[in-house]
Amino acid sequence: MTVLESFASWSLIPIFLIFFNVKVPGENILKYVQYH
Repeated sequence: MTVLESFASWSLIPIFLIFFNVKVPGENILKYVQYH
């Protein structure tokens, strides 16, 4: 189980980074559109 758990955690890291990089600029664009 330790190998599977480590593999799962390492595979979640890039997914989280991609989600974070997509989510934050999207919110900034929405704020920019609302205020301009």
